[in-house]
Amino acid sequence: MKKIPSLFKHLIGISSILISIIFLIASSSAKNIGTVSFNSKNDDLFSKDALKSLIKKNKNPSVLIRNLNSYSFQTVAKTDPSSVLINSFERTLLKNNFSVRDRALFEKSYNQAQGVLDYSKMSELTNTDLIMEIIGFSNVTYTTNMYTSKTLIQKTLPVPYNITQTGLKLDIKLIHVKTNEIVGTYTFYELPCVGGCALYKYPKSMMYQGGGVYSIVPPKTAPSYNLMIDDSRLQEFVDDVTTKFVEHLKAD
Repeated sequence: MKKIPSLFKHLIGISSILISIIFLIASSSAKNIGTVSFNSKNDDLFSKDALKSLIKKNKNPSVLIRNLNSYSFQTVAKTDPSSVLINSFERTLLKNNFSVRDRALFEKSYNQAQGVLDYSKMSELTNTDLIMEIIGFSNVTYTTNMYTSKTLIQKTLPVPYNITQTGLKLDIKLIHVKTNEIVGTYTFYELPCVGGCALYKYPKSMMYQGGGVYSIVPPKTAPSYNLMIDDSRLQEFVDDVTTKFVEHLKAD
C-alpha cells in the first residue's frame, strides 16, 4: 500500500517536467503579435506640354528604351532586373499601340555615330520619336516603429526597436529625339508590405539573426532570402509601373 503514494509522486514529478518542457518550447518560439504597414511615397510624374502635344498629334509614337543604370540588388532566382524591366515596358507599350524600336539596331547606329549624345542627330537614322532612359532602379528603405495588434489596436514597439523593409524605386526620363529635349521625368515607388506583413516577436534567447527581437521574417525562413527581391514581386512592380506610365501619357 505504501507504493501507491510513491507512484503518485512519480506521476506528479513527470507531469511537472512535461509542463516545464511545454512551457520552454512555447516560450522559445516566435509569436505573431500583429501586422506592420509602411507609409507610402507618392509617385512623381511630370510631362512637358511638348510631350502632350506630340502624343495628341501622333497616337502611335515610336519609343526606344535604353538602360543607363546598374542595379544594386539581385533577385532570388538571379534574374536580370534589366531584362524584366525593359521587356515589361516594351510589352505594355506595344499593347497600347506604341511603336517599339529595336534596341540593338539603335545601339549599332549610335555606336557608328561614335556615341553622339545629341539624339536629334539619330532621329533620321532610327526613325524614333521618343527615347525612354532608365536612369535609376534601386532599393528604398522603409522604417516604422508602429504596428497593428491582433485586436486591431495601433501600438508602438518598445524603444529602441523598429521594423525595416525594402521597397523599390524607378527613375526614368523621356527625350524627344527630334529636338533632343527632355520632355518628361518620372519616379515610381514600390511599397513593401501592402495590406500588412505579419509581425513576429522572438524571445531574447533566440533573437532573429540580424533582426533583433521583432521581425516580419517568420520562423525557419532563411535571412538571406529576405534580403533579395522576389522575382514575382519585381515583375508585379514593373507591370504596375508600365501601366501607370502609359495611363499618364494617355490621360492628357
